[in-house]
Amino acid sequence: MGVYELSKLFNRVHAHTLESTPTCSNLDAIVTVLDAVRDAHFGTWESKDKTVFALSPVSLSALANEIYEYAENYNLIDNVATLEELTTGEETRKEVFHGLSAHVVEGALRLLVDQGKALLIAGSSLSELGIKFLRK
Repeated sequence: MGVYELSKLFNRVHAHTLESTPTCSNLDAIVTVLDAVRDAHFGTWESKDKTVFALSPVSLSALANEIYEYAENYNLIDNVATLEELTTGEETRKEVFHGLSAHVVEGALRLLVDQGKALLIAGSSLSELGIKFLRK
């Protein structure tokens, strides 16, 4: 699973020119499919123009549960971590969320906020987004 640029994933290759050009109708169909993937909580758009999509290996709700369980197991409840620490930290190397797109993990964290299990603290960039884990 990972981050995919639509222009690299779904191109038509012209046999004579080897030039990649996605057709408009193909892109519309692809965006429709990826919108359905997003609606099923298995990914998120990384760009507002819907040209970069990040897939999750598990649903965002399952990912949110994994992150909260990690926070409980590592005494992060009532403490603050950054999104970067969750996705690239040495302590998270064996976790399902390690190495995932920051946008995917942010989506899972927003579910925790909706459940009253976390607060998000804006940083100067997405990787510096702070997460305060709350008691259930």
